[in-house]
Amino acid sequence: MTAEQPAMTGQVVVLFGRLLELDGMERSALLDRIRTADARLADSLAALLSRADGETAVFTDFASAPASPSARRRFAAGETIAHFTLIEPIGAGGMGEVWRARQSNPERDVALKLIATAGSSTASASALREPATLAALRHPAIATIFASGAERGFAWIAMEYITDARPITALAAERPLAARLALLADAADAVAHAHAAGFIHRDLKPSNILIGADGRVKVIDFGIAAATGDSHARNPLHFCGTPAYLAPEALDANPALVDARADIRALGVVLYELAYGALPPSLRDPDPIPLLRAIRETRFDPPANAGRRARGDLAAIIARATAANPGDRYRTVA
Repeated sequence: MTAEQPAMTGQVVVLFGRLLELDGMERSALLDRIRTADARLADSLAALLSRADGETAVFTDFASAPASPSARRRFAAGETIAHFTLIEPIGAGGMGEVWRARQSNPERDVALKLIATAGSSTASASALREPATLAALRHPAIATIFASGAERGFAWIAMEYITDARPITALAAERPLAARLALLADAADAVAHAHAAGFIHRDLKPSNILIGADGRVKVIDFGIAAATGDSHARNPLHFCGTPAYLAPEALDANPALVDARADIRALGVVLYELAYGALPPSLRDPDPIPLLRAIRETRFDPPANAGRRARGDLAAIIARATAANPGDRYRTVA
């Protein structure tokens, strides 16, 4: 990061991403509201927005490549990349797309992640570290990485395709509480294995904890995973996940404070959803300003209509895992 670039924190990343989603008038109105609350933060965001239409060296989930849609690499069904033929898109995000693709040798379907890296050596290096990361994470509940490579302007990662995959919380209404908790226990075992190997996920959320057609858990997308103590992990994306599942310390000025306890917080939030059917109302606010406040202040108490089995010990586990102060959480996922 150069001296001319604004300081990047989790708060900046979240708000910048939200601003990029808005049109001109809505963007200006939100920026004015942010300025009323924090002029310095607004200045940082305005500086990012001023160069959002061109290539930028500020590498985030939202600005790792030219922001103009016409400048992005376009993919189409039937296209061949390396030895994979694209079949259909199955997901998209700020850094690229995920396609179901057919591998020629051996013949099998894979999930092919196509990651924009134009103008960003950091994004490319981050993308290509993912297979090396997961090579150290052999676990039945972690999606397998098969291969990776780079083309002009993007990197690709071929990973295990999970048939009929659904987020873990999609099963909340159709399985008894004990079965839901068993699924989360499998996911937690996978995350504990990763932590023991020295890796932190940093973006655990229901869409990254999938249940396949076989009913088994697969934790996916270690794309922002970072080795503990990785001195090269300077991309803010390494320190900031999906807002509702962020640990409060991810919003602080020093992203190095984000450690394995952030994954514990995220698992606690997912556990709350599985137990009670939804996030707390304050974490469902579409307005990013109160949402960021809620990340710091929300208490994960059982809702008034929670059944007896979802109180007591379970509620105590959730409260400790989601504590605002990382020192008050469990020391390990185990």
